[in-house]
Amino acid sequence: MKLKGIHPIEQHIEKLVVGLFAIALLAVLAWQFLGPPNTVKIGQTEVTLDKATDEVARKAADAKARATTERPPLPTGVEAVAVGEQFEGRFRGPVAPARELAAALDNTATPLAGGSEALPVGELTLAPVQLPPPSAPVAGLYAATIDPREVADHRELAAHVPAQLPFDKAWVTVEATFDGAALKRALAGDPDAEGPAQPLPRYWWDGGTGVQILGVQLERQELQPDGSWGKPAPVAPLPGRYAVELAARKPVTAAELATKVRDAAANAQDIRRPDFYALVMGEPWVPPSERGTAAAGPNRAEIERAQAQIGRLDDEIAKLEGELSQAGNEPAQQRRRELLQRRLDEKKRERDRLQQTIAGPETGAAAPSPDADPAAAERATREAAAVIDNPAIRVWAHDITAERGRTYQYRLAVVLNNPIFGREAALKPDQAELAKAPTLISPASPWTEPVRVFDETYYFIVNAEEGGGLTGVPSASAEVYVFSWGYWRRGMIGLQPGDPLAGEIRVPDLSGLIAAVPTSTDPTTPPRGPESRLPGSGVPPAETLERPRPQAPSPNPAPGPAEGAPQRVPMKQVAVSKDVYLLDVVPNPNRGSGAGGGQAFMRNSDGRIEPKDPQAEKSSPEYLLVSRSAARGEDEIRPRQERRQRPRSDERERDRPEAGPREGKGRGPGGGGG
Repeated sequence: MKLKGIHPIEQHIEKLVVGLFAIALLAVLAWQFLGPPNTVKIGQTEVTLDKATDEVARKAADAKARATTERPPLPTGVEAVAVGEQFEGRFRGPVAPARELAAALDNTATPLAGGSEALPVGELTLAPVQLPPPSAPVAGLYAATIDPREVADHRELAAHVPAQLPFDKAWVTVEATFDGAALKRALAGDPDAEGPAQPLPRYWWDGGTGVQILGVQLERQELQPDGSWGKPAPVAPLPGRYAVELAARKPVTAAELATKVRDAAANAQDIRRPDFYALVMGEPWVPPSERGTAAAGPNRAEIERAQAQIGRLDDEIAKLEGELSQAGNEPAQQRRRELLQRRLDEKKRERDRLQQTIAGPETGAAAPSPDADPAAAERATREAAAVIDNPAIRVWAHDITAERGRTYQYRLAVVLNNPIFGREAALKPDQAELAKAPTLISPASPWTEPVRVFDETYYFIVNAEEGGGLTGVPSASAEVYVFSWGYWRRGMIGLQPGDPLAGEIRVPDLSGLIAAVPTSTDPTTPPRGPESRLPGSGVPPAETLERPRPQAPSPNPAPGPAEGAPQRVPMKQVAVSKDVYLLDVVPNPNRGSGAGGGQAFMRNSDGRIEPKDPQAEKSSPEYLLVSRSAARGEDEIRPRQERRQRPRSDERERDRPEAGPREGKGRGPGGGGG
């Protein structure tokens, strides 16, 4: 039976819907597999999904390369601007828009301090500054052992000292004075009286730090074999000491120079009078004007006596400090500690007084005390740095490149800042050259007297026998000196005709006391100065260069040497020789015949034959110098107990400069003979 009222579509609508969804699904699947691949847009590039990661990595690498390149591409179409030149021109140029400020102010003249006539800006006429030269310098010859810590701190110093301990060194210090009052007259005076040149405005050189000494230049000439002097050669400054550095590869600006001038004022002492390196053995360094050269000065005896007393006081101070550190903190020990401290303070005050006797008066203000008023300390520092009005500014420089056996003469010059530098805007155009150089160099001082640096070895014929005795063979005795650990060390060598001067000398062997050399950054490093000198009694390393922090005493101390037992410095033998030979011994025409009255004839390495009179040899300045040094060196390595027990009269006799060693007897360690 047929249904009535139902359309066929209504009967099959669900089939139609399912069929449409099936067709759509088939279309999507066909598009997925047969249509174009899916893409993603990265920047301005459209890539497929499988290549998206690679494209991102490539763009990241490109961005990193652009960020790290040293020469990135510059933008085009941009006008270049010289910023540095614009700044420098405006910095040095006039402040006002118009060149002549005076004209802009209703023609009112601008007074210039120190001048007799007012000039508008840009119209100043000057003359070159005529600096005074330093005074005639004096040169001092020195030899000592440099503190190993100095070599550790200043690596460039290693090229000027031996490769191994001891760091024995001979050097020359040259000292002169610079007249700041004469400099003031040169800066303030009218250079040409009625001429067009004007004096420098006073505020250019007398305001703030004003004119400062930026450096001391040392030159030397070497004596040639033909007796002439070589060309002047500059001597490099002492390595590791303060120096004002001006950039050599780029122009110096006025602001940079002003900073350097302020630094020079704050470090005036280090620039004008640099300290020599700390010494551990040898005679203390004092300026040449206070020490004198080879010839003894009028106060030489007083200085040597003070030096000997300082050495004894150093021993006593070290002993008292040791006793004070060992004294307990118990109430019963309080009285002992007070007595030891009082004696220690007295010894230190006496040592300071003697040190001032050696140093002598210093030109300029004294160094400010830490406890002084800050304003007074600042004023003293400023006065010490002043150049203008100081008529005798002491300056010196050291030459550690001097070679042994060479003869030199020296001269000094000082470097100052140019007060006209950077003031082109105030000068006429044809005067601009005066403002270009940041520094001025004074004329050089006169040359010093010739200075012959110590030889490596000295020998002196102290006895000569014509013949006789059992053998009847002529003979001679020579004292030979080599420099080791701060002093000349003596040995004796016997000679017969044809014998070369060769043998061995006993010298101290202190290298074992310096197992490790700490640098200045090591907290255990002791301070520089006289207290750092090596004691001469075989003191353990803890009291010399290593000096560790104090530690509590061990409850079971190891047995040591008996109380008061002398501690000896170890010695070693070193070979010594010179290319000279004994030819013969003949009667001395100045002394007549007799034992020890002969005259020796020595053949030198160059073939010359040189007569040697023992009496004249022992009277020569060289013999007196090295023999006194040998006596002091021997005393330096004696045990402290023996030095304290020696009669004071003997010490006074030894310390007199005119007292040489007794004739015919050497006081130094014996050496090997031939």
